[in-house]
Amino acid sequence: MINLTIFALTSLQSFGHSSAFSGYQSIRMLSCGFSNHFTPILYSDFVKHYIVKGSKFSNVLNSAIILDAEEDKVYKKTLVDSGGSSRVEIKRCLFLKCTSSGEGGGIKIGNDNSETSFLISSTGFSQCKASVGDAFYSQTKDLSISSSCIDTSLNNAFYAKEKSLISLSQTTVSNSKLNVNMICLRAEISRINVSGSINQIKIKAAAENLVITNSNFGQNSGETMLIFETPGSREILFHSCNFIQNRYEYLVSFQGAMCRFAECSLMSDQSSKYSREGNGFVMANCKFSESEVEVKNRIPLQGDYSGCTFNTQITINNDMGQTYQCWDKMSSDNSSSKSKAASITVSVIFVGIVIAVLVVGIVYFGKRRCKSSKLGDQIPLFYTGL
Repeated sequence: MINLTIFALTSLQSFGHSSAFSGYQSIRMLSCGFSNHFTPILYSDFVKHYIVKGSKFSNVLNSAIILDAEEDKVYKKTLVDSGGSSRVEIKRCLFLKCTSSGEGGGIKIGNDNSETSFLISSTGFSQCKASVGDAFYSQTKDLSISSSCIDTSLNNAFYAKEKSLISLSQTTVSNSKLNVNMICLRAEISRINVSGSINQIKIKAAAENLVITNSNFGQNSGETMLIFETPGSREILFHSCNFIQNRYEYLVSFQGAMCRFAECSLMSDQSSKYSREGNGFVMANCKFSESEVEVKNRIPLQGDYSGCTFNTQITINNDMGQTYQCWDKMSSDNSSSKSKAASITVSVIFVGIVIAVLVVGIVYFGKRRCKSSKLGDQIPLFYTGL
């Protein structure tokens, strides 16, 4: 059997030495819950289509989900020969305190031969830990993360090495050791929120242009926040981004022809320099809470700025989406179910009371009618014993 559907399954504890579900090419897991497991919940060497939706994984050792192949196997062989494409979707899930001594605390997926498309949406990773990739470790064809959250990563938030695209949108990384590595052909990054974290995000891409738009970076610290290993790029562009109360030696370090900040806000940012490199660094139409003299001292030699506004407190209203739902999804689903159950219970009790009152009333008036008809204590036919 290669296909499996799992619905509303709850498993609270398992110390077995084998995975709960292994060897399946296709799985649909809906509204399940797993906690205190010693081994992965899902494990497979060959994946065709996995959908995990509305499920919670907590306190799982050795990664909650492992979907990869051994190094001596060709990962795409079974999939391509069968005419299908490999796809893994994680939606509305929560990974809480999932750990691994190796790669991927919450999820480990793929290897150098992977042809899988990996999608994460409306999903939260909290207090996960691994040697590489606390939330997830991904080596696939492409990766898309949207409306998701990573919080309190203890070593490094995530690791992604993709053959084609990495797409990040409306995603929050908070209170974490970043140490993020993203390796890809091209990257699309918009409306991300990185806050209260330390260390760096490193992006290695081969595309000519890399754009980060409408994103917030606040109260982070370390040596260099964003490192771009993109020697072939023509431009790295930050557009409509907020940088607030960061403390770095350098906000960015880049390879390539140019790094440009356009229409960004830098408020109370305590970084020593905005860039490690000066040649090709430009800040245009940006807003600063500091004076022009202070800003000029933080722009490296050979760097440039134009059309900027100083001594202002104006920030950009970037829509981060409802990423808080990542944390509340499971609890809100449970509370919603409880409230519905409570509502049903109250309705049943109310209806029961009404029926009881009607029966008592009918019995009472029935007895009176019998007495008035000189039937004495004879029990009426409709009396039910209530």
